[in-house]
Amino acid sequence: MRWLKKALTITQLGTDTFYTIVDPYEFYEWRYTGTIPAGTEFSKYLPPTDIISTGKVVACAKVNENLLQKKGYYLELQRPISGSPTIRIGQIPSAKELKSRFDNMYEKFKIALSQFVSECKISRFYTTADSVLHKISYADQSSSYIEDFGKMKDIMKTIEAKREELKKISDIKNGRAHEMVEFVKYSQALAFINSLHLQGNSDKMNYLISVAGVSPAMQRRVSWKDCYLEFSPIAKGNYDKIVSAGKKTWMQSSSNLKQ
Repeated sequence: MRWLKKALTITQLGTDTFYTIVDPYEFYEWRYTGTIPAGTEFSKYLPPTDIISTGKVVACAKVNENLLQKKGYYLELQRPISGSPTIRIGQIPSAKELKSRFDNMYEKFKIALSQFVSECKISRFYTTADSVLHKISYADQSSSYIEDFGKMKDIMKTIEAKREELKKISDIKNGRAHEMVEFVKYSQALAFINSLHLQGNSDKMNYLISVAGVSPAMQRRVSWKDCYLEFSPIAKGNYDKIVSAGKKTWMQSSSNLKQ
């Protein structure tokens, strides 16, 4: 039975052969340089096959066991070795296709960055994963101006306190339209902020913190790229992939793209 023979081939390893999980860009780097780097993690046990859903593959390579040191569930390679890994589970595109994907990913990043800069020509507010409120403003074509206001919960306490103050003033000055209008306007802006995602609600948030007297705890000027990466976790993940792939020796050479 062909499927049984294939399964046995995958699961049976020689005494000096080990499994490892590797992404396609790294796999071609090992093939191109003929070197498996220190720090690579190996195992005698077949990794979960669902690893291929992440875009990685299961490969195997011959390694001198004396060069491996136990690290948790894996064996870590202590120094670079010469080797040519083979794929056991999964498939990878050709080197030329991977280079094309890299170029497309880089172009999409540049377009998204340009769009982010354009959107921030009108000041925008953002909350980060640590619940800190930030305001991004356009400084010039190469840099942004970031104001950090501190924890959102503390800012909202100050804003809520100001609302109560305005309410008391409007109650005391009963019949005075100006105080009542100011209280209603402030309350509506606060309700809008509470009911919607904050990102981009610059006008109303500007109004609230201005009336409440909230000042930035820190101000800084950073490049647009660093600003974009700071406030977009997805962009940061994509950019890290771009940088990692771009450093590969085979990516910097055109001759290998005939593979």
